Amino acid sequence: MKKIILTLSLAAVSHFNVYAQLTQDAVIAMCPELPSEQDMIDWAWRPGAPEDNKPYYEKFHEALNKVREKHEEMKAKTHPNRKAEEAASKKKIEGTNVTVGQLDNMSDAQLKAMAKQAVKGRLGNLGVSMADIEAVQSGKMTEKELADKMMAKATGGLTVSDVEFIDKNNMSPEEIAQFMQMAGISEGVQAAAAKGKKDAATMAKVAPLQEKVGRLTRRLNELGQKTNKLRREARAEGIDLWNRLYKKPVETLEKELADLGGYDEMNIDKEHNRKVKIKLEQHQTYIKEYNSKYIPLWRNAIIACLNVVTTELPPVYKELRDTYAELYKLTGDPQFDALSKLKEDIAEEYMGQIEFIDRYDHDIEKL
Repeated sequence: MKKIILTLSLAAVSHFNVYAQLTQDAVIAMCPELPSEQDMIDWAWRPGAPEDNKPYYEKFHEALNKVREKHEEMKAKTHPNRKAEEAASKKKIEGTNVTVGQLDNMSDAQLKAMAKQAVKGRLGNLGVSMADIEAVQSGKMTEKELADKMMAKATGGLTVSDVEFIDKNNMSPEEIAQFMQMAGISEGVQAAAAKGKKDAATMAKVAPLQEKVGRLTRRLNELGQKTNKLRREARAEGIDLWNRLYKKPVETLEKELADLGGYDEMNIDKEHNRKVKIKLEQHQTYIKEYNSKYIPLWRNAIIACLNVVTTELPPVYKELRDTYAELYKLTGDPQFDALSKLKEDIAEEYMGQIEFIDRYDHDIEKL
């Protein structure tokens, strides 16, 4: 990833403009550090329900939210998706002079007229008119004749039979040229046929790239599932640890404490109070021992999730952008160009993962 270079000239511009120059790494560096393992253990065993302990994480989440707010401001101004939207809005609908961006301001009547125009335009591009369609429907023209007309439009004069003959004999470009000369087909038609062969070769290269896009997209989804799995496995391990070693003795102590009824504040020297104190200390010891084993597991799972985001996601995103760039070179489609320049939001992914730091007591299904 790129390094941050803040020159002296940047110091003269506004704080927001400086922030807009920051890379994903810089945004991540601004995020608060994870609480230490010992702090998390200490916070987890304090008296009270788990929900009562969450104020110890308030400063962490406040700092994280401030970074997220600034990151959102930056994205609103600089996110390349705007360019993709602008490119798409300027693209004309096939067979018409209407752009995608103009659709929102059109009435129902205008949309219907535009749809008819689009159909006529597309048929015209194929060398077919509405009259030809009606002729086929009435039986005045055969489907083969219509196919020949469409093929002639696409190739510059070749018929379906000509193309079938060329394909059947697997002709080379030189043999195709000779065939056309013998058939009396003009050089213009030969050029059109050569272009058709070139277009076919281009599409042969496009197909595997589109398959690659699908594969990389699936990989991104797998990595998203991987972070979910890491958290759920840590939570499941914690639950198993509790059930095997601590649940029964803790529940027994809690029942005994409930039966004792707590301290008698009127007489702190009573034997009753001594028993309560011993059981409370035993209870606290179990909780601290459990958390000293489980909390590190949870914290390490969050760290593993962050490693997925910072080390495994970026190369997949880069390969995806490179693939879109190749598709753009082959097709000239501006959408591929826009997608090739669309940067991944690793910083947002990172912030989404560290938000889980204090959710060690949540249901597995919510992780």
